[in-house]
Amino acid sequence: MAARQGPPGSLAARVTYLLEPKNWLIVTVVGVGAHADGLAGAGWGLLAAFFAAVLPTVFISYGIRRGRWEDRNVGDRRPRLVVLAFITASVATGLILLAVLGAPALLTGYLAFTLASVAVLAAITLAWKISIHCAAAAFLAYAAIVA
Repeated sequence: MAARQGPPGSLAARVTYLLEPKNWLIVTVVGVGAHADGLAGAGWGLLAAFFAAVLPTVFISYGIRRGRWEDRNVGDRRPRLVVLAFITASVATGLILLAVLGAPALLTGYLAFTLASVAVLAAITLAWKISIHCAAAAFLAYAAIVA
């Protein structure tokens, strides 16, 4: 059976879709950027969101269409590690751009913390299959509070 793309139908499925890490990331990086430097910071946050959420989502969707993984949750360990490697590279690229181009330090630090958390999740995934959605939600909630 082919995996469904886009928002699912039931209320529970929609809530789950809305609470995915990519959505948390978009909201929090734009929010941290805006908090750090107003409208300009929100723009920096959008750049960070592109590398931390948009590109990884496009990569995952591409993998689904090509049959490399079954759905957006990427349940099998080996493909999950491929996805985590891509996300790590994408976030690292965004972090380098933020640092080089002079983004607010708070946002740059937030993205660095995001990169570190993805690396930890990838390391854990080598041994155990964990809920990346729960881990990312907990990390982002905590990081947004301390930021």
